[in-house]
Amino acid sequence: MSAFALKATVREGNGKGAARRLRRQGQVPAVLYGVGEPTHLALNLRELSRITHSHGGDHAVLDLDVAGLGKRLAVICDRQLDNVTGVVLHCDLLEVQKGHQIRVTVGIEIVGETPLGVREQGILQQQLHEVAIDCLPDAIPEAILVDAAHLKVGDSLHVGDVKLPKGVSIHAAADTTICTVLAPKLKDTETTAAPAEGAVPAEGETPAA
Repeated sequence: MSAFALKATVREGNGKGAARRLRRQGQVPAVLYGVGEPTHLALNLRELSRITHSHGGDHAVLDLDVAGLGKRLAVICDRQLDNVTGVVLHCDLLEVQKGHQIRVTVGIEIVGETPLGVREQGILQQQLHEVAIDCLPDAIPEAILVDAAHLKVGDSLHVGDVKLPKGVSIHAAADTTICTVLAPKLKDTETTAAPAEGAVPAEGETPAA
């Protein structure tokens, strides 16, 4: 994944009031963590949105040009979005160095053909939806892709079964379950039968009129 160029400025003032003023100006408040004390930045909303909506944008590597501080290489590690509009309200960035691995959390996506067990009316249940990985900043995958097509009813897929991209390692136990194909639910076929005509009522029951 190549780095996206993005200009930034050091912002003055913290708190909700200052953040609202920035947003009205088309800016996004952000915090850059990593080396030394956290740096409070302002990013251009339009440019940031363009990046985050691109391929791999959730964990995009940014080639930051911070006014007065120079170049910084960072990765998006967390975003706060408006629940209604989806607009980025706040962004956390992690400063990184080329050649040094970082740890980020990415989603797990089940791909491929429908699992064998599902074709037999089984139910695919995904238990692990995201996982922490270690990799170089320019090798962050958009997601960990998992092929569950071979799973039969009762089978499970674990972290140790996943074929990872080159240079990527999962920070989780190998026996951690990602997904399972559950047995199909049995339909309740029991019905309450009406007593046959002329049947003798059980003790304590009132005969039908």
